[in-house]
Amino acid sequence: MYGYDPFSYLWQRLEHMEQDLNQLKQQNEELQKLVEKIKPLQVEKIEYKIHELHVQTLSGTLNVGLTATGDDSAVGDIIEQVVEEHRKNLVNEEEGGQDENPGADNPQQHFSSP
Repeated sequence: MYGYDPFSYLWQRLEHMEQDLNQLKQQNEELQKLVEKIKPLQVEKIEYKIHELHVQTLSGTLNVGLTATGDDSAVGDIIEQVVEEHRKNLVNEEEGGQDENPGADNPQQHFSSP
């Protein structure tokens, strides 16, 4: 009986699988250490520049950055500013005058391409 020994083959396979399992455990531990080192991103302040928007039609509901602790009067002031700027732009267009915000119709003029 010098032929094929199925038990030897199974033993070799089992040892190989144990080696693979140990390698995976080591990789998992290394990745867990890397994840623990990553700090969460904290955003301190977000500023919305609503006054830079060019509004052609104002209708519906505008919800921008409202939170439970938000100041309702500040949001109302911003909306009033947008409406007033829109009115000024309409008056300028009707009079044929120069727009106070040149390039507002083409927002690409304000941004450079990478």
